[in-house]
Order: sequence, then C-alpha cells, then structure tokens
Amino acid sequence: MGQASPYLFTEVEGIQVRYADRGSGDSVVLLLHGFAGDLDNWMFNLGALADKHRVLALDLPAPKQLLIRRFPEWQNLSASF
Repeated sequence: MGQASPYLFTEVEGIQVRYADRGSGDSVVLLLHGFAGDLDNWMFNLGALADKHRVLALDLPAPKQLLIRRFPEWQNLSASF
C-alpha cells in the first residue's frame, strides 16, 4: 500500500495550492520558497522546526498559473503561433 502524501491541498481563487502544516505551539513559522523553487525546498527543515513551532510552508503558484487566472484569454495564446 502506498504512503500518504505529506502535503495538503486547498484551492485559492481557482488555483490549487499545495502546502504543509506541521507541528504546534504558540509561534508560527511561515516558509516561502523563492523564484523557480517549490515546497520541496523545505522538506529537510519541516521536521526540525515542527518540534517547537507550528510550521506552514506554501507552494506558491507558478507565474503562468497566475496569468491564466487573471487573463483567461492568454491560455490559448500559444495556439496562435
């Protein structure tokens, strides 16, 4: 039997967002990746930080996802070429 995903998913303004929510405590640590990164950048940090804090790590949407959401007509732009 396969192992359950360590990540959760939610939908924000029509875009599916992957995230991790680990640990507990009075303080919250929010981890955001940089350009061209993803949630997996934090996989070696989540456990250690979750020992003493609640840790939230987001997989930010790619720029293309945001453009298509804001300007749906751009989704078929490549078909014009």
